[in-house]
Amino acid sequence: MEPKEKALELIEKFKINDYDWIALGNLYCVKQHALVTVDEILKISYKIHLINGIEANEYWNQVKIEINSLS
Repeated sequence: MEPKEKALELIEKFKINDYDWIALGNLYCVKQHALVTVDEILKISYKIHLINGIEANEYWNQVKIEINSLS
């Protein structure tokens, strides 16, 4: 799974419903939850070598970039 796809998957897991998705400020909160999740994964990812041929830390840092780029 590409980093952008993983970022969208994480965002989808944190959203409650489509109305909340468009509610003012909700995307910010959802993104923050997803970023906390990625930060926790990064803390342990040194144990994981490769994800889709990309080093684990690089993969999850790319996921963070994709989450931050969502608007």
